[in-house]
Amino acid sequence: MKKTDQGWFLETRRILRELGVPEQLSGHRYLVEAVLLCIKEPDYLRHITAGLYPTVARRCQASAQQVERAMRHAIETAWLRCDLKTADRYFGNTIDPRRCKPVNSHFIARVASAVLLGD
Repeated sequence: MKKTDQGWFLETRRILRELGVPEQLSGHRYLVEAVLLCIKEPDYLRHITAGLYPTVARRCQASAQQVERAMRHAIETAWLRCDLKTADRYFGNTIDPRRCKPVNSHFIARVASAVLLGD
């Protein structure tokens, strides 16, 4: 069953809430945009800095640097708020123990994958 854009949007927001990304942060909005773009065009995941950040920035009237930083802040905040069981369900043992949180591209890829798989 193919989800609609609205279905992907709602599922992305649900997963981000479950992972603890606060909706009031601008990074939440940017992450939603990024996940939806990556669902429609997976090649963005290979061109995060040169493709994804500038595209999200144009859509949200921000700079690519603001988008990258706000996403990183939202993910850091979520990682502090998220319970281990939920984090493990979405990320398993894929997180680098030295960094203790996923990088933006990995976070976006895992959420996009979960949306597509209906996790």
